[in-house]
Amino acid sequence: MRAATILLGDATSNRVVPTAGVTAILTIASAAAMAFLAVFAIALASAAGDLAARWEAEFQGTATVRVSAPEGGLDDAVDMTLLVLQETPGVASARRMDLLQQQELLAPWFGPELPLDALRLPAMIDVVEDGQGPDLDGLTNRLAGEVPGAVYDSHDRWRAPLIDAAERLRRLAVVALILILGVAGTTVGLAASASMSANAQVIDVLRLVGARHGW
Repeated sequence: MRAATILLGDATSNRVVPTAGVTAILTIASAAAMAFLAVFAIALASAAGDLAARWEAEFQGTATVRVSAPEGGLDDAVDMTLLVLQETPGVASARRMDLLQQQELLAPWFGPELPLDALRLPAMIDVVEDGQGPDLDGLTNRLAGEVPGAVYDSHDRWRAPLIDAAERLRRLAVVALILILGVAGTTVGLAASASMSANAQVIDVLRLVGARHGW
């Protein structure tokens, strides 16, 4: 060790402020904690942005029609609803969901063993919109006149709050990242100032013998 110091020199010999001690340890620990929080904030912002984009892609251009009718008239109501949808501009396709698909939709809330055959559930029609989508007011009025038990549910009203929540989460993560970087810079600056203050007498002596500020 001494031989290496003699051959290579001591890199810390010209440092006025020591690199060891409680101050240096606390500074390194604070910087490491802030770095971890910064990485966490960046990951949170990225995940929130990806989540918002995925929700927007999944819900965009889709809708659902819920059809209710008295016993024995459900199939006729569904056929009439499908006919209305096929004649509506802005509707690319419409198809009736079977019981298995409805069970998959209800499974997260009621479990996979839900006996749909024993329940009177409304028929569900999956709609894919085209372009800007249909005229919701006109379609709603037509369904109300021809199929009173049909309710057109556009997914846009569900998509907007979800996307807004994900966007707010991303903004919060960005603000947290800015605050973390500011606190980290302040902590390092205060630690450096404290170290300089602790060695003020040494610095004053160096100035008296002709030392100047510089790198």
